[in-house]
Amino acid sequence: MILNIIYWATQRKWLLISLLLATVLYLLPTPQGLTAEGYHTIIIVLSTILLIVFEPIPLPAVAMLILVFQVLFGIATPNQVASSFMSDAVFFIMGSLMLAVAIVSQDLDTDLPWELSILQGTRPGVSSPVSLLSVHCCHHLSVNIQ
Repeated sequence: MILNIIYWATQRKWLLISLLLATVLYLLPTPQGLTAEGYHTIIIVLSTILLIVFEPIPLPAVAMLILVFQVLFGIATPNQVASSFMSDAVFFIMGSLMLAVAIVSQDLDTDLPWELSILQGTRPGVSSPVSLLSVHCCHHLSVNIQ
């Protein structure tokens, strides 16, 4: 049991160092000229830099840890943190990433361009209708989404 804990600690030493740094800095008094929220934000940034550079945990977990730190350090309420992600731009990026993962997992990233190149062939007149069809589909989707 002790060996497992020691092994885990050696594998995640930068996570522990980052959390220890954040705790020590949090317990120190806020420097003059900074608000408490500003100082806590600096602590989060320093911890995040350590976690991104040394990657003791996956990067999506680092992103989630930032959100948790914002609430724990009193920078924002849980509702404020959640509402910062409720914008059209964030949903667009999340949707694009989900679509990209679906395309790659189904091997469409290699199959679809191959099929389109077979469809077009060496005939120059075929690429225009395919492009127009793609633009029309995108326009139709964007009008229906709004």
